[in-house]
Amino acid sequence: MAKDQKHDDPEYQARSVALRLLARREHSRYELALKLRQRRIPPDVFDPVLDEYECEGWLDDDRFAEIYTRQRIERVTGRCDTGRTAAAWSESDSGVSVVRRRRRVVPESGPGP
Repeated sequence: MAKDQKHDDPEYQARSVALRLLARREHSRYELALKLRQRRIPPDVFDPVLDEYECEGWLDDDRFAEIYTRQRIERVTGRCDTGRTAAAWSESDSGVSVVRRRRRVVPESGPGP
């Protein structure tokens, strides 16, 4: 496939955008789905890509929730509680429950022009 044809392929675009975003920081599946939808990539194209990335371990909502929670607690307390892991924090103290509730729920029409 020629280089120009690859850039027109929606699956290639979904893979490329998702990998670039994941290379910068952890994202939840919900976040990636919103960002792909904003780029007008249809869910029937990006859902299998995100499924594959979850199987490969590149996309993990639990890991995202742990990192997100740890960063929020550090921001509020001004320090890192090294005596506890993110997994030891109760869901009531963290954003883990919110991320789990949002998992795989993407609005039909996301923000866009």
